[in-house]
Amino acid sequence: MTLSMSGEEETEAVSEEVTAEETAEEAVVEEDETEEDETEEKEEEPKEDPEITALKDEIAVLEIELKSNRVKLSNTQDLADDYTDGGYRRKCAEMDNMRRLRSQASATNQVASKANILKTFLPTLDTLKILEAKYADNEFASGYGAIPRDFENCLKGLDVTEFTVEVGSKIDLMRCVAISEEFSESDEAGVIMRVEKDGFEVQGNVIRFAEVVSSLGSEKKDETEEAAAEEEK
Repeated sequence: MTLSMSGEEETEAVSEEVTAEETAEEAVVEEDETEEDETEEKEEEPKEDPEITALKDEIAVLEIELKSNRVKLSNTQDLADDYTDGGYRRKCAEMDNMRRLRSQASATNQVASKANILKTFLPTLDTLKILEAKYADNEFASGYGAIPRDFENCLKGLDVTEFTVEVGSKIDLMRCVAISEEFSESDEAGVIMRVEKDGFEVQGNVIRFAEVVSSLGSEKKDETEEAAAEEEK
């Protein structure tokens, strides 16, 4: 019985081996058939007609040339517009505007140069006014009392004008200078309290600042801030 069973087992094992070999062969055959089908499909794909390919290339070249010609056309139209009536008027307007700007710049430079020169005459005017006040009671000097006013009128004829600043306004560092500072309970810091001396200008160009006294603000507030700063230390 043991021997017969072993023979049967051997027979079954051989059958299984044969079946496995047949299955493997079938798989290989199927793979070969699949590859053949794919190869046939690739071979069956139609190739593009050379004339169509050449036509596409020619169209691409023409598109590039078209874009280039459009740019040339736009440039030519802009250039041609300069020679039309409208283009001529536009160029004339540009030239007039350029001349106007140059004239304004030149005038500004002339006024600034003029202001710098006239600035050097102000100390002379100051000296004449000091001498007039000093010798006001001198009978001999009284005959020359008109000189300061004549000199001042000459400066006015050269566009030198005297100006002042408004009390109670903020200090404008472009037109005035603070010669002293005082505490004030009514004015905040940086406000003009008094005008000590008027300034001079030539067509808007300041040649001497107005001299003013400015406010430091409230003294009590300042003391409070100092005390707070000391406490923080």
